[in-house]
Amino acid sequence: LLHLAGEGSYGHWRISLAADGLASPQGRAFDLGARVGYDISRDGVLFAGVRMVEGGADTDEVYNFAQINQLSLGLSWAF
Repeated sequence: LLHLAGEGSYGHWRISLAADGLASPQGRAFDLGARVGYDISRDGVLFAGVRMVEGGADTDEVYNFAQINQLSLGLSWAF
């Protein structure tokens, strides 16, 4: 899969984006995610994110596709 990611910040706010994906005549796969965080201290970040994974194959022997959606809330602490 090809990967593209980036992260930026503005004051106490952070945003990060990530994408993995590739398509071919036999099928495709994509993994897309975004996360927003807020610095609560020098070492701690509260965050919320969303992620979507989608893909599958369509050949003479196999046909399958799936889509998975995910929400996350969390606390990240560096030490």
